[in-house]
Amino acid sequence: MAQELNNRHAALLWEMMGVSVTNCRALPKEHAGGVTFLGYFDLQVWVFPPIGEALPLIQLVGNSLKTIGNDLHFDPKAERAKDDRPGARKFFNHWFPMSRAAREVLTRKLADLPEIQEMVQKSKENAS
Repeated sequence: MAQELNNRHAALLWEMMGVSVTNCRALPKEHAGGVTFLGYFDLQVWVFPPIGEALPLIQLVGNSLKTIGNDLHFDPKAERAKDDRPGARKFFNHWFPMSRAAREVLTRKLADLPEIQEMVQKSKENAS
């Protein structure tokens, strides 16, 4: 198992990683508890090495985006489980960040993108 990221690791990750999105599909919908579903997007992760140009690392399709209160939150693509036994997992993620710090870096990077800001704005317009 990989080591949990600490603040120093998160700062390094922030500097060495970039994100971009494609196929943004805004589908704003209010849910109970102050949760607003914003829509779907495909995520590309880039690595910025100490020398040279940015390198594309991976593309992760079908992610969803929501706000919980005022906080942005993304969910990796998941598949509904076919096991309906009590206590069984209802969804299986296709991928997930390995730590809270890594998820926080990805979320903050996403929040800075104009496409994501547009999805948030559409949800606010839909709510009013």
